[in-house]
Amino acid sequence: MSDKVLVYNHTFQAAVVATASGTAMSVGGLPAVAVQITGITSATITFEGTLDGTNWVAVQASNLGDGTVGTTASANGLYLIPTTGLDELRCRISTYVSGTITTIGKGVLSTTGMSLADVDIEVGEILTVKIDQTTPGTTDSVSVATSQGAGAAIGATSGAAVITDATGTIQQYLRGLVKLAITAGGFLVRATVASGGVASGAVASGAVAAGAIVDGADVTQGTTTDAAVVTDATGTVQQYLRGLVKLVAAIITVKIDQTTPGSTNAVYVTSIPDPAILTFGALTAAAMGNASPASIVAANASRRGLVITNISDTIGYVSIGDGTGLTVTNYLFRIGTGETIELSPPISQQAIAAICGSATKNVAYQEAT
Repeated sequence: MSDKVLVYNHTFQAAVVATASGTAMSVGGLPAVAVQITGITSATITFEGTLDGTNWVAVQASNLGDGTVGTTASANGLYLIPTTGLDELRCRISTYVSGTITTIGKGVLSTTGMSLADVDIEVGEILTVKIDQTTPGTTDSVSVATSQGAGAAIGATSGAAVITDATGTIQQYLRGLVKLAITAGGFLVRATVASGGVASGAVASGAVAAGAIVDGADVTQGTTTDAAVVTDATGTVQQYLRGLVKLVAAIITVKIDQTTPGSTNAVYVTSIPDPAILTFGALTAAAMGNASPASIVAANASRRGLVITNISDTIGYVSIGDGTGLTVTNYLFRIGTGETIELSPPISQQAIAAICGSATKNVAYQEAT
């Protein structure tokens, strides 16, 4: 996913007590801008857009309070203005009698953040196992060597699916994983077995099914009543499978590289951090370049979020990288006075460069890791 400007915040008028054009907002690429007006007693605000920065034309705005549409507003409220194709937008105080008027705007390019609830996980994505066969065309063995266990709990082919944290065989847990993945609303399905009952085809208490693996010197299959293991802790095969049922929504990648057939290699489990949890550093000021671009934010391999605000009185032009090729006419982002750009994960970890085309001016930024 490439970097995107997600949110523009802008102030058109700040506590104004006269007719005024205000500060225009750069809206290139934004589909719409929401505007909030406060402080009107008796005045009229005209919504205007432009492509060339010189010729301004009145544009329609929808009053989000009552649904009416017009090019002007004479009362406080929220208004939505389509800006597709426009370069700049302003909220001009065209007539003024009384009031202390403030007008702010926000443009949203796309939504931010996602959670595991937004992820559609296929069965094959829950657990990925890779075995490197060093001798093509032959059958290599995989040994599971932990500690000796009480015996095997493989189960029968007709065992019923187990989809809760309940006693079961390895076959029942695997069948339960398939059922959870393919049944509509399957994560909410519940099944019960009568007290003391044995499902059809299952292995009765104390019995060993034909072809099952009995106690051995190097295999720990576990028993049907072993508790689920959901952390990086000692356990049997049955405990890990029971733990998988409890953590079916988790994303786990397991890789086994068996470079020496018959040997036991380590298995690592890596947790993926929640992308919605960000920690921002200190607010920092940085100078934009004048005759040539200047680095305003250094490269950071730990960067997961970045917010930049133009705190100067001139327009800034921004690019990602060392600023090669960056000019006031060749740029990636254009930040007007008082405007903010927010980069959200996943984002580039390269340096950020800026130029303003006049005397050196400052931006402020905060970086998230």
